[in-house]
Formats: sequence, structure tokens, C-alpha cells
Amino acid sequence: MGACIVLTEIDYTTQEYLERVRHTRSQFLSPTDLAISCLTLLSFHQPDLLSKNPLLKYAAHGWAEHSRRFDDCAKVTKYAVRLLHDIDKVKLVGNIVRPFGRWHQYPDYNLSALHLCAFFGLRGVAEGLLQDGQEPDLQDCNGERPLHYAARQGHQPIVKLLLETSHVEVNARGTNDRNPLLCATANGHEGVAKLLLETEKVDVNARDKDGWTSLLLATNRGDEGMVKLLLETGKVDVNAKFVYGYTPFSLAIMKEHEGVAMLLLETGKVDVDARDARGWTPLYLAATYGKEKIVKLLLETGKVNANAEDRIGWTPLCSAAMNGHERVARLLIETGKVDVDARDALGRTPLSLAVMFGKYRVVKLLSEFGASKR
Repeated sequence: MGACIVLTEIDYTTQEYLERVRHTRSQFLSPTDLAISCLTLLSFHQPDLLSKNPLLKYAAHGWAEHSRRFDDCAKVTKYAVRLLHDIDKVKLVGNIVRPFGRWHQYPDYNLSALHLCAFFGLRGVAEGLLQDGQEPDLQDCNGERPLHYAARQGHQPIVKLLLETSHVEVNARGTNDRNPLLCATANGHEGVAKLLLETEKVDVNARDKDGWTSLLLATNRGDEGMVKLLLETGKVDVNAKFVYGYTPFSLAIMKEHEGVAMLLLETGKVDVDARDARGWTPLYLAATYGKEKIVKLLLETGKVNANAEDRIGWTPLCSAAMNGHERVARLLIETGKVDVDARDALGRTPLSLAVMFGKYRVVKLLSEFGASKR
């Protein structure tokens, strides 16, 4: 309490001083005292004073950061738990931080103390609240639970704590119709995803409102560790289609995440001839982007249609020729299964496309393999 009195009696320049020392130890005010001072100051003020008191505003901004640094300190935890038992104080500190910046427009946002702890990563405080009987699975106005917040922020200790209560719904849907696993994979939090998957209750193929699955999200990010983790469950649908018919494998090729594409192909479960809305197959995509290694692996499966045409009649060889990917074109031709004179809807051949786009090395290659000049 003494530290709080010192803070409230000094003038506004103190805020500037505290900003300078917030990451260092002051000989006048220890970091522990600073955390307690912020919490105590907030506990004695009402929300309507926030805009009038700069020091109070600093405390509302800084309480979580200072508290997290001493999350294992019983004294700090005690003050934080006491503060967050008051719903008006929860609204006070929640209203001015960026994730909840619109709260003043929505008085029924329904944010709980555990939501704040989950967002800021305050495990010790969350544990104190749970011991005092706080419900671990309360919903905000978007249906999001503390588990969503912790998963999105990557706070593994909070996720573990909430799961250990056995009173949280691991497949609950929140913002954008995402469950906690989707929140974790979208933000690259592999450790959190692992904890969720270990419950063996998570729907690994759940889709959000835009059609993303966890595997599609991880593939889009090029997150090889997350993709491997999801594949190891043996439950993930490797051919789940996204908007425009993209599968995780075709998405990996388009995003040029070759490592992810290899992981997917190695499962032996990928539909190697899956078509997107344009009629493009994975082989067509790999040829388009010049992914020689993937083209070679796809051809070695013996399952791909090397002459598969898209909606305008282009084959993988047409696309490789147009984009000047000589090595890819050679791989395709050397299979002996590719029609080097295939014509599209306008009568164009791989050779005429290579000439049109000035890819003269491909022109030479096609000529060597007897492509017609007509």
C-alpha cells in the first residue's frame, strides 16, 4: 500500500519516469513493488476516472506486463487475483488494451478474468482464480473461451492449466468459427497444438467459416513442424479442399513451400490428380512453378496423368514451356507419355507457346524431341 501512496502523490512526470525504467530495476521502486503498485492503484479507482488520470491509465496498461514478470510471486498473484475478482475492474483493465479496444462500444462483451489471464499469459493468477472457483470455460460475446485466447497467443502453461481442469470444451467455436486448434495452427504455436492433440478429443479436420482446416492453415504458412505434427495424428484429411478446390498439396506448391509439399506427398495419401476450379492438377502446378523435385516425385508415383488438360486445354508441358522451365519440360518429355504436340483450345502447342514467350532454350529442347513446327 505504501508504494501506491508514493505513486499517487507524485506528479504526471512520474509516468514518463516509469516508462523509462519499466524494463530495469530502480533503486527507489523494485519491479515487484511496481507490479503491486499498478494493481493496488487500479483497485482503488473507478472506470470513469481512467481518462482523467494518466498514471491510472499507465497502471491499466502495465499491470499485466509487470505481473507476468513475477507470476510465481505469491504476493503479486494475491493482488492480481483480488483485482480480477471485481468485474468492474476486469472491464477497467480490459477496456483500454488493444485486443478489447471496442469493448466500450459493447458493454456486454462478457469478458472474464480468466480471458484476461489467458491473453496475457498469467498462469499463477489464472490458477488462483480457478482455485477460488472461477468457471474455466466462460464465453465472451463471440463464444470464445479462455482456451481460445491462450491458444491464439501461444501461452502453453495456460493451455495446460485449462486442459487439466477437465472442464473445457476443446472443440468450442469462437471468432470466425474457429476452435482452439485452428487458433493455434493459424498463429504457428506448435507447442499449444501438441497439447490440444494429446487430449485425443480435438477435431483435427474442423473448418472455420472460410473453409480453412488446421492442415490448410499450417500449409499456407509453410510451417513444416506443424504439418508434421498434424500428419502424425493419422486422422487428418490430406485432401481436404479449400476455396477454388485447392488441396493442402496444391496449396503448398502454389505457395512454393517445397518442404511441406514433400511431407504431404510422403504420406502416400495425396490425390496426385486432384483438380482445382481451373482444372489444374498438382503436376500442372509444379510444372508452372518450376518445381523440378516435386515433378520428378509425382512422375515416379506412376499415378499422375502427365497430359491432364486444364479448362483451356493446356497440359503441364504447355505451362512448363510458356514459363521457360527447361528441366521440368525435359522430365515430362522423357517419360515418353507426354504429347509434345498437344494443342489447346486455340490450337497452340508447347512449341508455339515457347516461341511466343521467348523461351528459346525450351524451343530448342522441344525441337530436339521432334515437336512439330506447324
